[in-house]
Amino acid sequence: MDDKSSISFIHFSDTHIGNHKSFQLYKRNTFETSAKLINHINKTGAAADFVIHSGDIVNSPDDDSIQLAKSLFSKLIKPSYFINGNHDTPSMVENLQTGFSESIANAGVSRFFTLNNIIFLILDTQGPREIDPHGVFSEKQEKALSDFLSRSTGREIVLFCHFPPVSIDSPWVDRDMLMINGDRLHKLLVQSEARILGVFFGHIHHHFTELRDGILYTSAPSPFSRFSILPTDQQVRIESGIPISFNYVTISRDSVRVKLITIEENNFSQNQ
Repeated sequence: MDDKSSISFIHFSDTHIGNHKSFQLYKRNTFETSAKLINHINKTGAAADFVIHSGDIVNSPDDDSIQLAKSLFSKLIKPSYFINGNHDTPSMVENLQTGFSESIANAGVSRFFTLNNIIFLILDTQGPREIDPHGVFSEKQEKALSDFLSRSTGREIVLFCHFPPVSIDSPWVDRDMLMINGDRLHKLLVQSEARILGVFFGHIHHHFTELRDGILYTSAPSPFSRFSILPTDQQVRIESGIPISFNYVTISRDSVRVKLITIEENNFSQNQ
């Protein structure tokens, strides 16, 4: 960072907006929970520099769902960035951005923006439909990212993606949900001469944090549903009665701080 000031951002994921406001998934109204989340962010997130949604914005990328999502997320008063999830399309995501981002070289696989001399890198790891719900870190992306990192020696970098690049010690997630070749992404980051401040993702509908080989990996929760990710979970299981939640991330000169914020009955609590 170029001075002692900190940067904060709000990170949430997997809203799965449907094609009408009454749409439900796992017995929860996805539009209603997202609307409450946005209202809360607009009222209490004044210190945040931006908002990022790490994918699965809609449940299916039909015109009605996309328009409903656009009308909803346009209410965010902070600059907002969106990542392509396995339920989204790149063109849809591009139309939702309100923050500014630039393409990496001519690879067409990633975008980035810079704030307070930190590079925030968005990586699209959506794969072909036949591997869904896995994502993939392709050879083309690996080369583009390797070249970008080699030009960013000594820089501080935060990376965003939709799919978990690393295993999370939950059998069904590690079997069905990971980014294919995520180990190659991890190796590239570990070997980079840039300073990787963290990798932030979604897809698992749950908060998760791991420090692996000096790289911080953190996922954001879904506001309407939470998958159980216990080491004993062999199959997907939906946890019931969960509060609306998101991550509040603060990056300072000497730390990266992630707080899980929950909203319940018009109140919220903060859990470090």
